[in-house]
Amino acid sequence: MHERLKQMLRKEFRQIFRDPRMRTLILLSPILQMMLFGYAVSTDVKQTPTAIVDLDHTPASRELAARFTSSGHFVLVGMVGPEDDAAQVTRLLDRGDVAVVLRMNRGFQADLSSGRTARVQMLLDGSDSSTAGVVLSYASTIVRGFSQDRLVDRLRRETGARVPELPVRIESRAWFNENRESRSYYVPAVIAMIVSLITLMLTGMAVVRESEIGTMEQLMVSPIRPVELDRQSTRLNSSH
Repeated sequence: MHERLKQMLRKEFRQIFRDPRMRTLILLSPILQMMLFGYAVSTDVKQTPTAIVDLDHTPASRELAARFTSSGHFVLVGMVGPEDDAAQVTRLLDRGDVAVVLRMNRGFQADLSSGRTARVQMLLDGSDSSTAGVVLSYASTIVRGFSQDRLVDRLRRETGARVPELPVRIESRAWFNENRESRSYYVPAVIAMIVSLITLMLTGMAVVRESEIGTMEQLMVSPIRPVELDRQSTRLNSSH
């Protein structure tokens, strides 16, 4: 059986490399698909155009805005003034000039100093829900870090003692793909998918080619067993 399959493989490889279309399908098509699906398609969100509405103009509001712009996920496009800010924000989002608007109202630092909840509003362009979800996750992480640092500073001021950092800090560390680039996850999966599809396509094209050139009868009377040939045709029929 192994010798028969070996001879059939040699015969199939010869026929494949004689046909220019088959060579293109085997060599060029997988490379193009891997480049397109693995590198062109990306879910990474970087340098998101952002506008900031700072109505408080205090060190606390400027610090929070600086954390957003220095994170690498957001890039400052412009500052929106207090006059007609709602209409201007609407125009920026509708035209697609910005994808994120960070708004801090008056009294932001006063609320933090008095221990009250300081509210921050974030407006997102929801036309791309996937990107908006990723951006919201980045923003939540930044705001959470800012809140924790302000809490530690407040405890130090009120107690007058040296307050250590928060005893529990949750950090996610990836052992594979530390930068969490989507292409590093996609490429291995795309390779496996392409290999599976190309295998099915080659099996089906081999059977169809035998029928087109009229050598199917010769293949059926060859020493190869019918079950060894039927495995290929069965896979073709199941793929349809």
